[in-house]
Amino acid sequence: MIVDILVGAVLLVSAIIAFVRGFIREVLTIAGVVGGLAAAYALGGFFSPVVLGWLGGAGTEDEPNLLFDVVPYPILAQVIAYGAIFIIVMILISVASHFLAEGVKNIGLGAIDRTLGVFFGLARGILLLGLLYLPVHMLIEKDTKARWFENSHAHIYLEKTAEVIAKFIPSDTVEGMEEDTNTVGDAISTRKKLEEMKLLRKKAEEGTLSEEDEKKL
Repeated sequence: MIVDILVGAVLLVSAIIAFVRGFIREVLTIAGVVGGLAAAYALGGFFSPVVLGWLGGAGTEDEPNLLFDVVPYPILAQVIAYGAIFIIVMILISVASHFLAEGVKNIGLGAIDRTLGVFFGLARGILLLGLLYLPVHMLIEKDTKARWFENSHAHIYLEKTAEVIAKFIPSDTVEGMEEDTNTVGDAISTRKKLEEMKLLRKKAEEGTLSEEDEKKL
């Protein structure tokens, strides 16, 4: 029941935000984030040396230039270069989205823009929920999930959404996650066995072993 309420709340909030902002602004906001990241990735390495030069260089091995005696200037230059490019692209696309949204409103398509925004918000909420549920889908056993979500009506939809998203994850990544999960599981199992053996030894020293405990030894 709690899971169903959370799912409904996420979808409702996402839909309301998209309705208020409109379809065009919502789409261009995502485009701004993606475009900003792409531009930063493509141009950050080119501008980092320029920013480092403005800061005064990296210094020497014996006396490196550090911000507040902590952060090396080369790292600071990369943060400034990549961050500035990302922010500039975000601002440009944000300004463009504002004028486009106003233009749509002025020609009488504001209602359509908001209606499409609701559908976009619902789709975004579904995607977000699928991504949040993805680790559970991939790493938790089916019986355990059935026990956890036995009273949830939304669980089946979370499973289907996560299943679709998982198809886009490279097989090497999935195999690596499964190996890590198995390693952690083996470590937990070994730890439990060691703790059980310590407890049995303590009982043996105290002379309080039961017949069942003796069989375990």
